Amino acid sequence: MSSFRTEITIAPAPFRLNHQHRIVSYGSCFAENMSEKLEWYRFATNTNSHGIIFNPYSVAMALEDVISLRKYHSSDLIFANGFYHSMNHHGRFSGENPDVVCDEINQEIERMHRDLKEANLLLITFGTAWYYRLLSNQQVVANCHKMLGSDFSKEMAAAQEIVSTWKRIIDQLLQLNHNLKLVLTVSPVRHLRDGFHENQLSKANLLLAVDELCKSFSHVHYFPSYEILMDDLRDYRFCTDDMVHPSQEAIGYIWEKFSQWLMDDQTLNLLKSLNPLLKYLDHRPLKIGIDQHQIIVSQKEKEVENLISEFRQVNAMK
Repeated sequence: MSSFRTEITIAPAPFRLNHQHRIVSYGSCFAENMSEKLEWYRFATNTNSHGIIFNPYSVAMALEDVISLRKYHSSDLIFANGFYHSMNHHGRFSGENPDVVCDEINQEIERMHRDLKEANLLLITFGTAWYYRLLSNQQVVANCHKMLGSDFSKEMAAAQEIVSTWKRIIDQLLQLNHNLKLVLTVSPVRHLRDGFHENQLSKANLLLAVDELCKSFSHVHYFPSYEILMDDLRDYRFCTDDMVHPSQEAIGYIWEKFSQWLMDDQTLNLLKSLNPLLKYLDHRPLKIGIDQHQIIVSQKEKEVENLISEFRQVNAMK
């Protein structure tokens, strides 16, 4: 009987990830989806120092800020719609006081610089090759902050332009941390506001660029999250109500593929052991007092810490 499905088989990654490693991720909301899974399983991870970013140019600029420890000043901000904004950052950094905005931005850059220097893995997710340029100064922006559309021009990054930019960024990353491995992926989220055909062209440019970068650097690797949703799952029941973003079930399936691709059997077994403990910690059981629940939570947290600590001790001796 036909399986009515074309499941993607992915050869194991050439390196292994476990709880001894540090992970940094950048890019679109899908990067945050995977980072949330890593964080839930208590991996050491940090995500998006500049907030969610979709286009490869802005991700590159964010990493350049972190590598160079750039300091933002009030003169780097734009005032619009009652708030001060950095055009290189997500709106979660925006605020009414420019000094507070800059302090938060600079603290996050310093924190990410430390993490990136020590990271074993950098996960990059590109969302779209479309990007916006602020007409007043020709700056490529990470976020338009609900300003008028007439303030911007809209352009699409060509594959070779992305490759050129990212070859420079990868060289800079390796100067900061020569042990760093990179995993590139293309978000399965469709940007249909750009148009159906335009979205496909955008994804094609991203896929071509990522393929060229993987061929150019031995420590850069590709994980096919886009193909898993588009070709393996290939059904709107794996999307949220907007028919664009992957559902929690789809995210869970992609995470399963990702972990099998990147982790060894010992780490996967650890995740299985952690799973029921972490699920308990996520929910408060019915018909149990608060004090009793806190006692059980403390016990479960200790069990989680002990499992991870034992894993690290065993692997440190290898």
